[in-house]
Amino acid sequence: MANSIFSTYSTAENRVTSTILAVFEKLNTTTVTRILQVLMEDSTIELIEYVNQVKSSDSVPDGRIKGLFDYIIETKVVPNAIKKTQIKNHYKMLKYDFSRLLILTPDFDYPNVLKSLEPEITDKIIWGNFDKIIEGIDSVLQELILLIDREKFLLLELKEFIINERLIAEDYSRKALIVPAGKAWDFYKTYSIYRCQPNRTFKPTSFMGFYADQQIKEYFPKILGYIDNLNIQEEDLNNISVSVVNGVNESLIKNKLIQIKKKLQPEEWNGYYKYIILTELNDKETFKNGNPIDNDKTSYSDKGTAFVQKQTYLNLDEINGKKYTSEL
Repeated sequence: MANSIFSTYSTAENRVTSTILAVFEKLNTTTVTRILQVLMEDSTIELIEYVNQVKSSDSVPDGRIKGLFDYIIETKVVPNAIKKTQIKNHYKMLKYDFSRLLILTPDFDYPNVLKSLEPEITDKIIWGNFDKIIEGIDSVLQELILLIDREKFLLLELKEFIINERLIAEDYSRKALIVPAGKAWDFYKTYSIYRCQPNRTFKPTSFMGFYADQQIKEYFPKILGYIDNLNIQEEDLNNISVSVVNGVNESLIKNKLIQIKKKLQPEEWNGYYKYIILTELNDKETFKNGNPIDNDKTSYSDKGTAFVQKQTYLNLDEINGKKYTSEL
């Protein structure tokens, strides 16, 4: 990743682990707790316990702050790389009842090597993949958690680092990026593109969906490629750097941008944006659900709430045939 603020360890596993820890060290405890809750799929996890009026046989102090965790971390950057002997040796280092071995890998499912270990070892193991860390980051950014600008910046940089290191585990050939699309839906229908702030990072996906008018639209265009930072009015489109997706030829994307530029007035879109190039509405590669998916999501007070705040991700096989967001 260009201009990375993170670790420069030459060994990939050390670099990834060091980067994650460097970010966590600079976040508040509530934020780290929330990310770990998503990673470990346990909403009851607390890293620090606050107790008032601690009672003992001889005295009653006013309070106590107690740490409740001891995690040893093992990171792998390629699938199926866990070695049984190494895990058993790590297990011997777990000193306390609350000690755990946290294993991070890019595997899609729980690794078979871990399944073959003795129950007393697996009971002390927490496995997660990097997709879960990104899910935790997105959860923190979308929830009403008070984050200072520095923390938001660090979380977004960590997310970009994980994506650029190609640590995402899931098969994204049927994955759709769903974005809130007030004006973006009409832009797409006119130009077959999605435009947003420059260098915005998304998880790898093959399709895009639009949430507008309180519904997920029935058309899911295929992503052909993207340009992270482009002023479409000022730059020579024949010489720009394009990231292609799904095996598309780079010249196809450039030609589409050239055709789009011809439709624009000189003052339109004169600034730097990220452009995602998509298949057209009625293209055979555009997935069609058959009907829009109406949002029936509500808040705790039973008031309607948006299905998508920043972005979310859905599998096309889960979307197919659905009529309401509560079915997803």
